[in-house]
Amino acid sequence: MWICPHSSMSATKSRRSTSSAQRACCCVRARTAPSCPKAYRTSSRRASPSCAGPRTSCSRSSSAATICSRPRTICRWTGNTPGRAPTATSPTRASTATTARRTVRCRSRSARTPTRPPGPELSDYQRDLSVKGKLPFDFDTATLDLSFGGERTERNRDASLRSFSFSAAGPIARDPAVLALPIDQVLSPDHIGEDGFVLSESTLPTDNYFARQDLTAFFLGIDTNIAQKYRIAVGARRERNDQAVTTFSLSNPEAPPVVAGENTSSTLPAAALTWAYSENAQLRASFSKTLSRPDFRELSPAPYLDPLLDVQVVGNPDLVTAGIRNYDLRWEYYFSPVEAFSIGAFLKEFENPIEKTRLPGSGVLLSLDNAQSARNYGIELDVSKGLEFVADWPGFRHIHGDWANWSVGFNYARIKSSITLDPLDASFQTNLERPMQGQSPYVTNLQLGHQAGDGSSEATLLFNVSGRRIAAVGVAGQPDIYEEAFRQLDFQYRHALADDWSFKLRLRNLLDPAVRYTQGDKTTREYRKGRALMLTLEWKPR
Repeated sequence: MWICPHSSMSATKSRRSTSSAQRACCCVRARTAPSCPKAYRTSSRRASPSCAGPRTSCSRSSSAATICSRPRTICRWTGNTPGRAPTATSPTRASTATTARRTVRCRSRSARTPTRPPGPELSDYQRDLSVKGKLPFDFDTATLDLSFGGERTERNRDASLRSFSFSAAGPIARDPAVLALPIDQVLSPDHIGEDGFVLSESTLPTDNYFARQDLTAFFLGIDTNIAQKYRIAVGARRERNDQAVTTFSLSNPEAPPVVAGENTSSTLPAAALTWAYSENAQLRASFSKTLSRPDFRELSPAPYLDPLLDVQVVGNPDLVTAGIRNYDLRWEYYFSPVEAFSIGAFLKEFENPIEKTRLPGSGVLLSLDNAQSARNYGIELDVSKGLEFVADWPGFRHIHGDWANWSVGFNYARIKSSITLDPLDASFQTNLERPMQGQSPYVTNLQLGHQAGDGSSEATLLFNVSGRRIAAVGVAGQPDIYEEAFRQLDFQYRHALADDWSFKLRLRNLLDPAVRYTQGDKTTREYRKGRALMLTLEWKPR
C-alpha cells in the first residue's frame, strides 16, 4: 500500500477518540511507531506536518519515488505600493521599506501542491514491513495471550528548492506609475532589463536537503486474564533507529554539508493492571515509556512555513530524541455496557522535550530546541450516559420522544505543566519558569448523540474547547506568544441507504470563531479557519 508519510491530521483531536494517556497531554510530540499490539503500543501519534495536498498527475515509479508532472514557477511579491491597497484580485504586498521598491521572489517547484504556500519540491517514499503472531492459551480459571513480532520502516525524502528574485536595476523599476500597476503589468517584457527589473537567483545555502530513516523493531507481550477479575498486560519493544538528514548548498558544491540525525537503540517497556473488583466497577493502572523523534524537516536548517503561525521555521540539526514516561491511574464505573463514568489521574515526565522558540534577533523567525526536562500532570473526568431518565423529569413527561436513543458525553482534563531549562543554554529565553510550549491547561469536550432504534441513522453534535497555550517561546525580553482559547462545534450524520450503502455528512467548525495569537497585550495574528462540509457515499459489501 502506498502511504503518504505526511498524512494530515486535525490539530484539534476529539478527546474521546484517544486513550486516557494520550488525552492527558494534548501537546505530546510523540509519534506512533509502526503498529504493534494495542496493549503494548509504545507511543501516541501527534498531529504531523500537513501532507503535500492534492497531487497533479502523480505516480509511483519502479523505484518507489514520487513523480509529478507540470513543473512551474511561483512568484512571491514583497514591497510597498504607494497609494494602492491589497485587493482580492491582486497579491498582498507587505511593506518592508518606506521607499518605493519591489522584489518578486520566484520559486520553481512542482505543481502538485497548488493550494499550499510556496515551498520545496518534496519526493517522499515510505515502506513498512511487519510480521506479527499471537499464541492463545486457556487454563481452568485464566487465559493468556503471547504476542510477538517484528517491523521495519524505511523512509526517504528529497527536498529541492531554487529561488529567484526580480530586483530594481534601473529608473523604470523605481517609477511610481509603474509600481502602481498590477503585478502582471509591472513585470511585462518592456520593464525587464538593465533599465528596469533584473532576475537573479536567491537560493539559500540551506534550501535543499535529502534524508533517510531505517527503523527496525521487535516486540514481545503477555496479556493474561485471571478469574475474570485481574488482567495483567506487560510487554516491551526494542527499537533501532538510524536516521540522517543532509542539508547542502546548490550554489557552492564545495561547502561541507550539514548532517544531522541519530543511530541509537532503545527499549520501551509497558505494563497495565486492571482490577475488576465488582460487576460494574474496575480500577486501572498503567505505565509506559515512549519516544518523540524530530521529523526530517525539523533536523534541517532549511526554512519552512508553519501553517498555523504563518511564519518561517528553521530546523535545528542539534535536536535529540525526547523520552517520555507515562503513568496513569483510573477508576471506572459502568452503568451499562455503553454507559460509564470514570475519573483518573496522570503524570508525564519528559526528558529533552522539543519546543518551538523564537530565534534571538530574527524578528518572527522560529526554530526548535530541546529543553532539559518537563512534567505534565492532572486529572481527567469522563462520562457517557443515555437520556432515557429525562422522560421522568417534570416538564418532559408530556414530550413524546425516543429518549432512550439519545445520549450525552462529557470529557474534561485539567493539566498542570512545568518545564525545566538549562540556565546557560536557555538564558536568552524571557521566561525560565513556564508551561510547556503547546500545552493547554484544560480541554473540554461535550457530545450530544442520537441513534435510531434500528441503527439505520446516527447523528452527533460535538463541542470542543482548549485553553490558551504558548504557541512560540519568547526571547530577549519579548513575551511568549499565546494561542488564545479556541471553541469548535462539529456535526456528523450517517444514514444507511441500503444493505451495503450509507450516506455521511460532516460539518466542521460551525461557529467559525477567530483564531487569535497574542503577545503581551497585543494581538499578533487573527484569522478564521472557515467552515467545512463533507459528503460521503460509502459502499461496504458485507
